[in-house]
Amino acid sequence: MNSIYYFLPILILTSLLGSRNITNSNGVCVLDKIATVSNLEANSVIVSRESDLYTHVNKINQALNQTYSNYQIRKLDNDCRAKSYIENGQENRVLALNDEYYISRVDGENQKQAVLYFVLAHEMQHHINGDPYYPNSPSTMRFINELRADETAGYVIGKLTDTENLDINFFRDVLPRILSEENDSNSHPPIELRIIVCQIGWLKAKCENNDCSTTMVKRSFETGNSLSVFTLSDSLESEAGLIMYDNRNYYYGEKRQDVRHGNGIFVRFEGNKPSIYIGEWKDDKRHGKGKSYDIDDEIIYKGQWENDKKNGKGILLKINGEKYDGYWKDDKRHGKGKYHKPNKEIYEGEWLNDKKDGKGILRMYNGYQYNGKWKNDLKHGWGHEFLNSGFKYSGFWLEGFKNGHGILYLNGDIYKSGCWENGYYVSKDCENKN
Repeated sequence: MNSIYYFLPILILTSLLGSRNITNSNGVCVLDKIATVSNLEANSVIVSRESDLYTHVNKINQALNQTYSNYQIRKLDNDCRAKSYIENGQENRVLALNDEYYISRVDGENQKQAVLYFVLAHEMQHHINGDPYYPNSPSTMRFINELRADETAGYVIGKLTDTENLDINFFRDVLPRILSEENDSNSHPPIELRIIVCQIGWLKAKCENNDCSTTMVKRSFETGNSLSVFTLSDSLESEAGLIMYDNRNYYYGEKRQDVRHGNGIFVRFEGNKPSIYIGEWKDDKRHGKGKSYDIDDEIIYKGQWENDKKNGKGILLKINGEKYDGYWKDDKRHGKGKYHKPNKEIYEGEWLNDKKDGKGILRMYNGYQYNGKWKNDLKHGWGHEFLNSGFKYSGFWLEGFKNGHGILYLNGDIYKSGCWENGYYVSKDCENKN
């Protein structure tokens, strides 16, 4: 199985839309949190219906088989983002953007046209989804809506551009550069995911145009830079292609007899657990090295898989900063691993069936520390407890409590020695039954 080329740090949240951005003296976006409709309208002008931007909108409508024509385009002044919103109730669907900012970031007429298609199609898809009517929807839904809009933008580029060099360079150079210049927003996905779904949309359009050969499909992702997903194999048993599922779920990559097999990307927008997986497959199951994004739970996992489950070495990250780096068995922490919960605790040691079990060290942010045996997530067996008050206990534990013979020290001197039960000192002598 081939090696997989992983992306840049995964917790970069990048916004092409969202909060108000303005350009600084260097022409790079800076963030201004105030982005009301009144501010947008005060700093914009309505674009003439004779403008080329309306020509682009009409072409995008045709590519998407949309008949709605009552879009209003506003040209933003000193603003470097795009925004979709509703004006006058439901009468006008507004597409607001600073087109000069975007086209100044690219070279050549073909690339300038493509970047405008990307921005306009992205915003139009928000209107098609009805997103402007629900500005306070949950962050997970906004995340998915952004990816859907990126997928539509890629599809439009595939439908309306026909230069192969433009297709490849757009994903390799142009789009990453534009997205990387934008500022972070908690409502937007990481750059790498946005580029992936945009490529999926582009590939879907190419396949509809009967331009979906194995060579073209492989070439679409083999861009030779840090944003490459993987290198597809030259094995005769595998072919590359796009598999379409119901409800906007897609697989792109290697397959064997229409079954996912080899390196590939699976995107699930609809149904239970919206997610994206990038990596290796075997007989239609995740198997080998791969990276998954569980959108609902805001969890990212990068590591080894077997039989569609986390198995072997892997790292799991949550958006709140929780992290586990270690071994897995059937989707559960199992073996040696290190768990970090920000501002609370770090545990490094052995795990069994997703629980602390065996030898391990627990360090709390308040200074507490335990070094010893564990069972079923509880202190159990011989262990040492350290308190920031100067006390130290060395002895036996039973199901989370001091139990059996143990010694309590204070600043290095013996304070109590004897028998403990259920966490309490009971006598100087006891028969250890543990």
